[in-house]
Amino acid sequence: MTLPHPNTDQISLPIVLGVPGDPTRLAIVRYLASKEGVPLNCSR
Repeated sequence: MTLPHPNTDQISLPIVLGVPGDPTRLAIVRYLASKEGVPLNCSR
């Protein structure tokens, strides 16, 4: 499966740099990191 990618002129650097600081994304990363080595299911 191939996912579409934006052209570089469609990417905003401030948005890209701000994404890692998003509280929801950080919470997801913390959760995934706490489950290291445990198989996780990516479904609803």
